[in-house]
Amino acid sequence: MSYSNCRFEKNGVGQAAQIQYGSLTANNCSFVQNFCSFTWSNNIFVNECVFDGNQNNIIGSPGTIQNSSFLNNTFAFTESSNLQITNCIFNGNEVGVDENGGSNINNCSFYNNGIAVKLGENSVLTNNVISLNGSGVQVRAYTPTTTEINANQICYNTLFNLENLTDKNFQVNTNCFCSTDSTEIENSIYDGYDDITRGLINYSIYDSSCINVERVIAKVILEEPTSISQQDFNRSSWNVISTQNGIEIRTENAAGIRLLNLAGQVVYSGAVAPGATYIPINLNAGIYILADDKGKWMKFVMH
Repeated sequence: MSYSNCRFEKNGVGQAAQIQYGSLTANNCSFVQNFCSFTWSNNIFVNECVFDGNQNNIIGSPGTIQNSSFLNNTFAFTESSNLQITNCIFNGNEVGVDENGGSNINNCSFYNNGIAVKLGENSVLTNNVISLNGSGVQVRAYTPTTTEINANQICYNTLFNLENLTDKNFQVNTNCFCSTDSTEIENSIYDGYDDITRGLINYSIYDSSCINVERVIAKVILEEPTSISQQDFNRSSWNVISTQNGIEIRTENAAGIRLLNLAGQVVYSGAVAPGATYIPINLNAGIYILADDKGKWMKFVMH
């Protein structure tokens, strides 16, 4: 099916895409006050369309959606997976994107939605502005370490900016929460600090520009690499060596750094040059975090 410059209004199913074999294309179309817009297509391609006031808008349909607006729908997307959503606007929906996994949501704006995004397995959420919603991002993947949440601004959402709906730990170090107050950010994140059945979330505090990292909050050491904004150092190019009266950091690149203990407290901040940099600091035995000014980090152990 292919539609261009069409308007579907006040139908039970606006565009009946219940086709077992085949795909659906819509360019410059409007879907207004329908019970459903698309349902259960094998694949959809949507460009420059408007979805306004629909109920179950796009259901169970994988595909590419770009340059489109989703306004005042009950569900913009639901029961779907393998979505590629780019350059879209979500405003006033009860739920923006409710996806089951394998999706890539990039460069979109989410405002005034009840829930902006629910993320499943193996999904990527990058370069989005998620602000002034009820809940910003809910992570519900069975294995949240398969999900990437990078370079988003997740700010001023009424209930929570970020909710961990799993019992797994992860981190979102490259995302800005538009505050330099750790208490304010912590109150906007729902995790194991609020409910012991939930996993913990590590995060970074950015300055007002949302460019520079001021602090890295490491609530938990992640023993296994995780793809949720883990931005880990390349272990071959970064190394920390304990010396008699301090530590030596060896790196290939210059960087601003911070050393943090497991409580998230900064015990040292400064800069390192390419090669070896000696830092005269006495650290007690234990595990520490070395974080750079881009939000990347690694752990090291002092004996």
